[in-house]
Amino acid sequence: MSLGDGEADLWLLRPDQLGPEQVAMAAAVMNEEENARQMRLRYPHLRRAFTVTRALVRLTLSQYADVDPAKWKFDRADHGKPRVASPGGLDLSFSVTHTSSLIAVLVVRGAEVGVDVERIDREFRVESIAQRFFSPREQAELLALEEHRRARRFFQLWTAKEAYLKARGLGLLLPLDGFTISFDFAERPSISFHGIVDSPDEWQLEHIAVGEDHAATIAIRGGASRTRTLRMFDASGLWQMSAAATA
Repeated sequence: MSLGDGEADLWLLRPDQLGPEQVAMAAAVMNEEENARQMRLRYPHLRRAFTVTRALVRLTLSQYADVDPAKWKFDRADHGKPRVASPGGLDLSFSVTHTSSLIAVLVVRGAEVGVDVERIDREFRVESIAQRFFSPREQAELLALEEHRRARRFFQLWTAKEAYLKARGLGLLLPLDGFTISFDFAERPSISFHGIVDSPDEWQLEHIAVGEDHAATIAIRGGASRTRTLRMFDASGLWQMSAAATA
């Protein structure tokens, strides 16, 4: 697939779409280190989720380069952000996130990128978590909403903040209350900083419609003049393409 500088591709997979044959195919493309990590997980459902997630990263990246999914090699930046180690020279950046029921992989060229997905149909202490981690403005705007709207807005805020942190690759070295996510009249998110040195104009944030049971946000550093067009794909088709290629 082509992937231009003005594009970003988001691949989405609901793991329950895959049967035992597809999970076995996923396991076959992992390397020794990934297999060892998978075996250390105590519960079968966690091993399955790990296997499918790692395979999805590999299958997705192979859509943009003539590389066997099993041949990708990865390492981590100084603060743990995963990146492509080999083959070199491809200029592909990716971010991966998963819940028990949805996995997402975001791919761009030549930019810092992050994606986060969270389930929203679960019990959560919205107000107390917001008071601990959100900026004063975020807290005020969240608590000003009617109670039945707070859970979705909480997770819109949370996924936006997580996506930004993932794109920066510094994790909680950056304070969650050191930047603010706000929304315009069309519910588009934007970011501002107060305690973190960064430029709002460098960031593209988008909420992604992934159903009533999840919230998802992407963050891409690229500058307002290089806003990328987001393309979305159903990643379950990658397993069919991989099976056909090896048949």
